Amino acid sequence: MSKGLFDARRKLSSVAALVRQDKPLNAAQALFDGLQAMLREPLLKSEKAEFARFVENAVREINYNKQIQAQFSIQLPYAPGEESALLDNVKLLLDTLEGLAVDEADKALQEREASKKARFVEAMELLVAGKAEEGKKIFKSLAAEYYDDAGLMVEASEALEKAGHLEEAVIYMEKARFLVKDDVYILNKLGIFYRKAGRREESEKMFLAAGARTPDDPYLLFNKGRLYLDWQRWSECLAAAKAALALQPDFEEARKMAGYAAKRV
Repeated sequence: MSKGLFDARRKLSSVAALVRQDKPLNAAQALFDGLQAMLREPLLKSEKAEFARFVENAVREINYNKQIQAQFSIQLPYAPGEESALLDNVKLLLDTLEGLAVDEADKALQEREASKKARFVEAMELLVAGKAEEGKKIFKSLAAEYYDDAGLMVEASEALEKAGHLEEAVIYMEKARFLVKDDVYILNKLGIFYRKAGRREESEKMFLAAGARTPDDPYLLFNKGRLYLDWQRWSECLAAAKAALALQPDFEEARKMAGYAAKRV
């Protein structure tokens, strides 16, 4: 449920589209970045099979692409659990592709990404400086231009929430969910945002959907319990806190919540 795993999912999922757009360098870079992000985060049992499928699909797209085959003499071997070895091989592929002439489409895509990042940083700086409306205009412009970029929507949402603009934060996170419907990170963030906005039924729906995909995440269970605490549904709050503690016995916040709810059941 971490932000790092959200980024890994997004990168790995983009490989197929980049290959089919004849952008082999960008596809290899997305696979490399996705693997790095994945390896930096501990995976829950329920997440391991999911990520293995993401990686297998990405590797298959790379291996079957004729343009990459013509430039890279070997195929990428992969079996679940061998992501570190795969990362080394993808780095070799990247070095090979970068050593060749980068086509204009790749260059244009890289320049576009650099421009997007610079505009995003400008919007965040405006929010911090108290010029919220100017920052929001840039986010709105970016969202219109990069309408299919779920990562951008998540980043904009979190920047707005951090700056105290919860209503707008919800809108951008909902845009992200429209693009990536079943991502646990997005579902959890929407659950938190809806709770803060007093939209309890919608918050519960998000937490239940996320829990159906990742039932062994103690932080997700804690967040659901926090909703039930606000709602004064003490039995459900206690059950969620106990479930979080069963997965992570040293989860002190969950222990405190369990004690608080137990006194009110």
